[in-house]
Amino acid sequence: MTTYANLYASGNGIRLAYMIQNEVNTLLADPTNIAMYPGILNIGSIDGMGSDTLTARYVNLGYGDVFASTGDGSAVSASSITPSNVDVTVARYALRYDLTSLAQMSGYGQDLNPFSLSQMMFQSATATMSQLVATEFQNITNTVGTSGADLSVDNILDAIFELEDDANSEFTCILHSVQFADFRQSLRSETNNALGFASETYEAMKAKAPGYAGSWGGVNFFKSNRVTEVTGNKVGAMLGANAIGYALGTPQNSQLADGRIVEAGTPAIIEWTRNAASDKTEIVGNMYFGVKVLEQARAVGIVTDA
Repeated sequence: MTTYANLYASGNGIRLAYMIQNEVNTLLADPTNIAMYPGILNIGSIDGMGSDTLTARYVNLGYGDVFASTGDGSAVSASSITPSNVDVTVARYALRYDLTSLAQMSGYGQDLNPFSLSQMMFQSATATMSQLVATEFQNITNTVGTSGADLSVDNILDAIFELEDDANSEFTCILHSVQFADFRQSLRSETNNALGFASETYEAMKAKAPGYAGSWGGVNFFKSNRVTEVTGNKVGAMLGANAIGYALGTPQNSQLADGRIVEAGTPAIIEWTRNAASDKTEIVGNMYFGVKVLEQARAVGIVTDA
């Protein structure tokens, strides 16, 4: 919980004794949403399912099985079907701000009010989804890279090779900006070869904000500072189609305190509650989300120095 009760007079807050600027700026943060990138699949909602868990079902049919050589006139034996399931469990994530009337009325213009905080809270919901997906990269069993060593072109080529053996789609690589910077540094050393002279190598060297960082080696690269750090290493990932899946939960036709109806399918619900005794408005956001690696063969973790 974050309280704004005394920010109007706090020298270290955003309410100053003397206004020194005319707007409040949000801290610099990655605005992208990893959950929207290729390789990440929305497997649905738990609404009306009778459970907080969705199951992604797999079976060795179609391209996953082949005909056996059988003698003419001989009876063929029945083949076994091998199913496998991956469960994605949805959990609640929440955020709350308390805004006093004094903090609101002493603001400059409309920089601090329930409307602006609600808009910021939807951005926080996006950031939460992105962070949870990035955290799931740690659960990918097949990895490339060396602990404590910078990411290199060799690491990327190794990841491509691992996916080429199984995945049958365009590849997506999601890296922390530190990892991508190391990759770009490694590209500088590629000379007198096909990689050194490739036009996409030159494009990869260009400065880029978080988000899509271009294509290299047939792989689409994305930068995100939501990629997590574990024991001094950043853990990015290269993914084939539908490698990771997420599920949502949305209260069905919920009625808010002010009478509005929130339709099912809304990914995050932001509500206000007025507490007259404390002279404050409570802004509360709730989101229900779960994420899981769906098929390990479609994913490669990229573990390199932070």
